[in-house]
Amino acid sequence: SYDRLRPSHGHSPWFEQVQQLRATPDRYQFLDAGQLVKHALGLMSRYGSREVRLVYLHWEPGNAEDWPECRQHRTEADDLAARVRHSTVRLVPLSYHELWAEWERQGPPPHLPYLRTRYGREA
Repeated sequence: SYDRLRPSHGHSPWFEQVQQLRATPDRYQFLDAGQLVKHALGLMSRYGSREVRLVYLHWEPGNAEDWPECRQHRTEADDLAARVRHSTVRLVPLSYHELWAEWERQGPPPHLPYLRTRYGREA
């Protein structure tokens, strides 16, 4: 069904990922790249050539570097972001810990301590 988007989105690196995922469906083991492609194509349909960000927000434990699966997931997310970097829909992989650190720099919202207590577990 994505082939019908070729006239409008065929120029996009995201559309190229449709072809890549068909050719090598097991390219990503931990990242649901197909779902991200769907979201990106939807954003392109909605916003046209306007620059937008698709934030891929994901949880990982505080000790993510100790887990090969977490490292692989991060590598896969960064790989997809690099592959589509020249698109109007920019993929931004971001862990909750990174989001919270950004909020700290900008002035944290009042509910940040609750989020850190509730979801900031190490493993």
